[in-house]
Amino acid sequence: MAFLLSCLFLLATLAGCATLPDTGDIIYGPLDVRTPKVVGARGELSPERSKRIVERLQRQSGSTELTARQSIVLEAMTALTDAAKRGVDVRLIVPGVSNHGLVFYAGRSRYEDLLESGVKLYERRGGMLHAKTAVIDGVWSTVGSTNLDLWSFARNDEVNAVILGREFADEMEAMFAADIEASNEIRREEWKGRPLTGHIKEWFSRLLSYWL
Repeated sequence: MAFLLSCLFLLATLAGCATLPDTGDIIYGPLDVRTPKVVGARGELSPERSKRIVERLQRQSGSTELTARQSIVLEAMTALTDAAKRGVDVRLIVPGVSNHGLVFYAGRSRYEDLLESGVKLYERRGGMLHAKTAVIDGVWSTVGSTNLDLWSFARNDEVNAVILGREFADEMEAMFAADIEASNEIRREEWKGRPLTGHIKEWFSRLLSYWL
């Protein structure tokens, strides 16, 4: 029910039928919110919304689950890898297939950095993965249109619902667990042994990543 209500808030905002006040969705220090509360859901210039997502990632202390497209901007990459290095359980699901080859391989060019830091990485099997979600420390959740890429961070207008509450986060984590069951884990040693053609495609795509 909490998930349904939050989706309705988000859809209403996208349709221009509702405007929720931005009460500040970045909370510093430990989070312990029992009852779900929508603290932000509106369209705005991406740099501000993306900055808030990165700030929350930088302050994660327990666990983080994310679904995103492969291409990840440097600020988000640094937040994820730094968190993994300091012992946060960071799990990331990305698409296993894409209709944009350059974007797909540009994202894959970041895998080694993620795996080296301790991030657990999964590629979703089957169809396209368009979800953009995050659950941080079991209580801070977001659902919306913001990718962790340069287009979302600097160029596009995006909208995200940010929900504080353990009940909603539990529902999100259950769906995340189901997605992991339908994904292939990318393991560090196996990834290092991928074909040379993959290395070449990733290197070339990464050169063009600014425009993807």
